[in-house]
Amino acid sequence: MVVTNPKTSIKSFLDFRRTISKLLIPSDLLFHVMQSKKSIIYFSVGSILLVSMCATAQTMNENILESNEDFSAVEAYFVLADRLKENKEPSEVEWDSFFQSPINSMMISSGAMDVIRFKNNLRQVYSTSGGIEFDPTNEELIHHTKYKVNEKNLKNHIIFLKTSSVTDSILKYLCPYLPGRLCLKQNVPKQYYIFYGSEDATGGPGMVINDLYLSYKIDSYRLGLLSAHETFHSIVTKAFSEMIKPAEKGNDHNIELLYFLSNISQEGVADLIDKNILSNAKSPLKQKVETLKSDELSLTIECISKLDSLLEKSGRDGDFKLNFNTLFTDYSKNGGHIPGRLMGLAIKNSGLLSELLPAIEDPILFFEIYNKAVSKNKLNMPSFSKPALTYLHKVKSEYYKSK
Repeated sequence: MVVTNPKTSIKSFLDFRRTISKLLIPSDLLFHVMQSKKSIIYFSVGSILLVSMCATAQTMNENILESNEDFSAVEAYFVLADRLKENKEPSEVEWDSFFQSPINSMMISSGAMDVIRFKNNLRQVYSTSGGIEFDPTNEELIHHTKYKVNEKNLKNHIIFLKTSSVTDSILKYLCPYLPGRLCLKQNVPKQYYIFYGSEDATGGPGMVINDLYLSYKIDSYRLGLLSAHETFHSIVTKAFSEMIKPAEKGNDHNIELLYFLSNISQEGVADLIDKNILSNAKSPLKQKVETLKSDELSLTIECISKLDSLLEKSGRDGDFKLNFNTLFTDYSKNGGHIPGRLMGLAIKNSGLLSELLPAIEDPILFFEIYNKAVSKNKLNMPSFSKPALTYLHKVKSEYYKSK
């Protein structure tokens, strides 16, 4: 995930990866979190949404061998834009082609895309009688400054992607951070290119969702780099979900704790794939990545210390009481990149990544090896206490499937 605005870093996480990953466990597990264009929406999973998104994910997995890149949504976007530039209203078939594409259909069903607002914004930006000289919405600005201004480059970028070995490029960056059993060509999920509404990307089981403009910036620099990061999430989320037992009751906060720890550990390793390269002088995201690193060490120390105290208290009380949302908002920053990135970097710099790779989907192992890295190199970072790790071992013994 690329967080383009650290002040709204929670937005980086409220996306399809979390929704889809949690579809792999019972639907009564409290709530899922999704993103909207301007606000954060928390909601219980209704049966209609659950069924429709599961069906969509299943279809995506079934179609993976047909073509591993899907441009239907963004190509339909430019059909609409071209029609409006001619000062003509797109036909219902043309609108439907856009809204009924797989990812847009999911966004609509989840409430993350408003059909009427999207139509009005697109008309305002692309119609010859429109324009954005007066108080444009954020989405209108993205339509105009990212997509309309760069329309020719973006259309050429689609051609570039269609004629490139995207999957091979993804595997080049991805395989050093996965065990051989997981880093297989057939495990690389379908790559969907869409108008995301922000410069962002996300990965969940069976799919990676790429904003086309962000892809244009990064894939023109290093083809497959960000997609490798998101593909890591896609593959590891699925492996993690298959590793733990199904919840036996609703509102099981230990399950939510495990998903939270998985998020931290995943970002910790996935950031090893792309963040160093994206910090290079010629990187199109250098400034944004550097901005995200502002105060990173102090915030990481704060998050680890708070989480350690929480786990110690849970061990004393014999129960874990916080839900996923509270964990996510109070014990991590930037969608889990803090404290994940510096924890993963500590593991790699200590030469301990090889100990993690065989069980890369195990978040508790990630925390244990992080502790070993801090002790080995005497890093200026807090470690987790013995009581905290004892509680995590208790959770592991109860919720991990026996091998």
